[in-house]
Amino acid sequence: EMETLLGETERAEALLALALDQSGLLDLPELVWKAAIDLAWSNQQFDQARDLYERLLLKTDHVKVWLSYVNMEVALQQMDKARSLLERANQSLKSLSLPAERVILFEAWRQLEQEHGNVESQAKLAPRLPQRMPDGRWKFPDDELAHEEEGSNANVDERLLEMAKQWKRQAE
Repeated sequence: EMETLLGETERAEALLALALDQSGLLDLPELVWKAAIDLAWSNQQFDQARDLYERLLLKTDHVKVWLSYVNMEVALQQMDKARSLLERANQSLKSLSLPAERVILFEAWRQLEQEHGNVESQAKLAPRLPQRMPDGRWKFPDDELAHEEEGSNANVDERLLEMAKQWKRQAE
């Protein structure tokens, strides 16, 4: 921050690069990532900011990181890139069996389409939105459609594994 305030952008970038290389040793590495992304953004180095987000996503699949990346693309008026990121995030969170995070993602996606989309994009998203089941679980229409299309035993195994994980979480 001091280097940035002094106008020493290159020095600030170098310090952040060193810190990112050692982020595993830091108490709050997310602050360093945020500072690096914010610096790239403030210097209008949008490709560098994208690169930093991609590197960060190799380390974490946190929904907040995905949404921050999406919001950057929205701010740059890159809706196609934002939607592509939302699709990637959905697939990533789905593969990690993180339904609560997917709900957060879809809610943000719905708001994004309401604010920046059009009638067509909103109508395309609406049937994909998760629905709360009476037992408290979430139903993702995309997942149901994928199961129907694939119709394989792998889907049954995947579902059984997910149910077992849910049972284990409830037991704990």
